[in-house]
Amino acid sequence: MKINKAKREKMGTTSNLRKNDKVEIVIEDVNINGDGIGRYNCMAIFVPKSAVGDQVEVKIIKEAKNYLVGKVEKYIKPSCDRIECDCSYYSKCGGCAFRHLSYPAELKIKEKHVSDCLSRIGGFKNLQIEKIIGSEKITGYRNKAQIPLGKDKDGNIISGFFASRSHNISNCDNCKLQPEIFDDITRHIKIWMKNNNILPSIEMLVKLSKIFSTTTDYLLSLDERHYIEVTG
Repeated sequence: MKINKAKREKMGTTSNLRKNDKVEIVIEDVNINGDGIGRYNCMAIFVPKSAVGDQVEVKIIKEAKNYLVGKVEKYIKPSCDRIECDCSYYSKCGGCAFRHLSYPAELKIKEKHVSDCLSRIGGFKNLQIEKIIGSEKITGYRNKAQIPLGKDKDGNIISGFFASRSHNISNCDNCKLQPEIFDDITRHIKIWMKNNNILPSIEMLVKLSKIFSTTTDYLLSLDERHYIEVTG
């Protein structure tokens, strides 16, 4: 539902902020995409890779009718949920969303997301949600991945994940969330392509899946849709 400017002003959800303006806000919530949510004059400001409790100075990078998007310029007071990220690719990569948060904080976000979906979309009222059960393994747990292949400005074959909110490939040679074997296979595929003068197409993906945890053999095929599919 769209809300016109006059109605937004009556509701108090309006802002004089414009693109490139800077403002201090406190992050009140984080959505399932990892975007923190703060408010200025009742207008929601989405801030990627922020944490609940962050007091930040943000620069407005996008204006929409009912919300703004900001980028952190300075952490005035970091949240206690924030941790030092252990991934050198995280700032540019769009492969995951919570690497800057503690695992308990990540679980809390996911638990709240389930509850919100059941209440707002499902229409359930006063539903008691069981506490989320965390995993003992918080790295290398993914058993499927789709890794796009492309070229950098020098013509080298790169692989990784699409950068957040774009279709540009962010190079990533070592993903913390998938098994090391996935990285090894992708690296060998790039070497094979280079040795055989095969250039990545616009829609070329490495599709990896490990069906059984004890599997060590992988099959390689290139189908008509330009997917390199590897299944173990």
